[in-house]
Amino acid sequence: MPRPERPLDDDGGPVAQLATALRHLRERAGKPGYRQMAARANYSVATLSAAASGRKLPTLEVTLAYAAACDGDPVEWERLWREAERLSVRAAQDESTAYGHERSPYPGLAMFQPADAELFFGRAALVDELVSRLGRSRFLVIFGSSGAGKSSVVRAGLVPAFAGPAMVLTPGEHPLAELAVHLARYAGVSAGGLLSELRADPVRAQLLVRQGAPEADLLVVVDQFEETFAACADPAERADFVTALLAMCREPDGRARVVLAVRADHYARFTEHPQLLAAMSDAHMLIGGMNPAELREAVTGPAERHGARVEGALVATVVAEVNGSPGALPLAAHALREAWHRRQGAMVTLAGYQAAGGMAGAVAHTAERAYARLSAAERQVARQVLVRMVDVGPDEVITRRRLSQAELGAIERAPEVIEVFAAARLVSMDRDCVELVHEALIQAWPRLRGWVEEGRAGLRLHRRLTEAAVAWESHDRDEGALYRGSLLSTVAEAADTKVIEPAGTEREFLEASRTSAAREERRRERRTRWLFTRITVAMTVVVTLAVGAIVSARRATAERDRATAWELAAAARTERENDPELALLLASRAYGLHPDDQTESVLRQATADAQETATIDVSVALAGAPSAPSSSAVSADGRSFAIADLSGDQIHWWRTATDEKPAVVECRARDVTLSSDGSLLAADCGENEIRVWRMGDRRPAARFGGAGPVAINRDGTLIAMSDRAGGVLLWDPVNERAVRTLTGRATQLRFSPDGRELAVADDDGAIRIWPPAGHDDPVGKATAMNFSPDGKLIAGIGTDDVLRVWNTDGSGEALTFDHPGGASQLAFSADGRRLITLHGANVRSTPCEVCGPIDDVLALSKQLTTRDLTPEERARYLHEDGGGRPGRG
Repeated sequence: MPRPERPLDDDGGPVAQLATALRHLRERAGKPGYRQMAARANYSVATLSAAASGRKLPTLEVTLAYAAACDGDPVEWERLWREAERLSVRAAQDESTAYGHERSPYPGLAMFQPADAELFFGRAALVDELVSRLGRSRFLVIFGSSGAGKSSVVRAGLVPAFAGPAMVLTPGEHPLAELAVHLARYAGVSAGGLLSELRADPVRAQLLVRQGAPEADLLVVVDQFEETFAACADPAERADFVTALLAMCREPDGRARVVLAVRADHYARFTEHPQLLAAMSDAHMLIGGMNPAELREAVTGPAERHGARVEGALVATVVAEVNGSPGALPLAAHALREAWHRRQGAMVTLAGYQAAGGMAGAVAHTAERAYARLSAAERQVARQVLVRMVDVGPDEVITRRRLSQAELGAIERAPEVIEVFAAARLVSMDRDCVELVHEALIQAWPRLRGWVEEGRAGLRLHRRLTEAAVAWESHDRDEGALYRGSLLSTVAEAADTKVIEPAGTEREFLEASRTSAAREERRRERRTRWLFTRITVAMTVVVTLAVGAIVSARRATAERDRATAWELAAAARTERENDPELALLLASRAYGLHPDDQTESVLRQATADAQETATIDVSVALAGAPSAPSSSAVSADGRSFAIADLSGDQIHWWRTATDEKPAVVECRARDVTLSSDGSLLAADCGENEIRVWRMGDRRPAARFGGAGPVAINRDGTLIAMSDRAGGVLLWDPVNERAVRTLTGRATQLRFSPDGRELAVADDDGAIRIWPPAGHDDPVGKATAMNFSPDGKLIAGIGTDDVLRVWNTDGSGEALTFDHPGGASQLAFSADGRRLITLHGANVRSTPCEVCGPIDDVLALSKQLTTRDLTPEERARYLHEDGGGRPGRG
């Protein structure tokens, strides 16, 4: 006969009430045996019996299976279970003094502190190793991924285990000042005076340590040391901070031991400080994840210390989820904290853990619950404040950022709003600053992650505004520190369109910048009015001012369009390798918004990148070419070729690449060149002699003294060659006189098709364009070069075997094309749409449609795009909302 069920307490709470309801359901179903119910429900007898025992809340799945075995309504029983779960959670949360403790033994997203040492489990072996390493060395760097538990290990593990005084600090934006505050407190001196001493001589930090600890060693822990690189904007202060830390622990008989806890992704930044890199060469270690045994101890230990137990199924679940994922530790700790508030009596259960959302959902659940408590206006404030606590570095790495109390107080209602998140232990607050408790919150809370992604570009702009406002305030609001010009226009537009939301000092700084700019503008207008008043009548002045206002408005619009176009162009450059079609879409919009040299260059390059997959190179072997060429040349129109055979004292001359038999002229050539149309051939034949031939005539048309490299213009009236002084000589062969001498040694010379410009490549490959009036800065570097038929472009092959095309006036950016190495000469085709290169005796033809007129490039870019920007891409790059309108935040 089966054993009767234990009577239930009428006042046993929501769990007992649910158990009573389950027993009544079973009685109404004819009281089937648990074995019979187990066969119907596919759950064990023990599981179904425990569901109605009243000891703990069963899972929703078990409750529904019990009800189904007794023909209960699943909808009704899901409602009853959720009501019991809600009431049991409230009861657990209201027991603020249960078991003699007022708070959860699990820290959640927050790190363990030295005062939490008795609740810190699972890292005993690691802490012992750290203590041992510190016993052998006075300096130690601890690396670990975000969420691996570095901060908790050094604070709740190493600090309590160290036999001696300790100080723990985080660098923040001003690490040297932070060190001065802690050292001053330890040594009993003035922090302001100490900071001045450290700025003058950071090595004095070791004397302060001796003053405060004449006999015992001081443990100096710098947690989150990566803030030295990510948050501190002053390289000099970073260097002084590092020098002070190393000075404290450099001497063998020193009185300090220094430990740095650093995120592993900042390892490479240590190379910026050679002395720091040398100190850590044999004094660093990497913190990984816990093994399963350590994880079990970390899960069960805190609860047992508070007189409670963790259900075995919950222990197994947490170990399985966290094992192999050390970055998940903060998420699991938060989920356990929520499960603690949902415990059943003295048992932390899997059901409570799952009800909290588990490791993946507990953080988001807590954050959304705090967010839901806010009014609509408060939610806007919450977004503004929380996004300020996130920073996006130049390398696109997302990190948390400390928010000063002054910056927080400058935002209306921000202190009250942030208290809600602090109460949920999502935000930590102290006397000076506020910050997210852990970077894991950024990724674990979808709403915050979405805010950050939406305003990624605005975040960087806002951080620059914050830094500028602080600098302005520190210089007694000096007008010289205000924004001006295009930077002011960019930031003002971002503020007007709600991309950024300045507050407090930031708003005052921006308004002061606008006022100063307006004052300067008014001053310029007064000077203009004064000038025109002396020249014309009053009516003319009024008309002129009106015209000036229109021009200013158009200029402002044009400047805004230019800033947006350049931003799109920069985004197109970034997306070149990842998504060529997106890069082409962005480049097309940039050029359409503001056509200039920069946006045109980006459009041509993006079109070339998108077309690369369809490019087919054509290679033709020159018939009758010598087997051992010593020098070669290609005409600027890409039709004629010349190759010198040093062993046979001959030059082979092809009028076109398909000629079956080249013309041959006699010359032991060291350097050969062709005129732009290929009708003239010039060569350095040695013994200080330059010879010139015309197509079809084997006898030289001219001879004169000189040496290569050599270049000849189209009609043969001007020849460029090297002179004995190491310069470039322009020679008139008709009148046999020197026209001009250019300075600088040349390795290659090329005339433009119209003969008005000369390209000169020096020993380093730097190309300069010499117009009749002088010379420009280098437009690029190449080992071979030639002009386009219209003279507006010059192509060159670099030492990296990349083919580049520049504007001859030096504007814009170079177009780049991947190209096989080994090319000795190159030229454009007659129509400028192909690039001709000479590889030994082989002629290679590569399409260059993007080298043509910009209208043709625009038409080609439209053919190559198969889609338009998606709504997400419009929001990210064009700052439009879902309706195609400019966004407001």
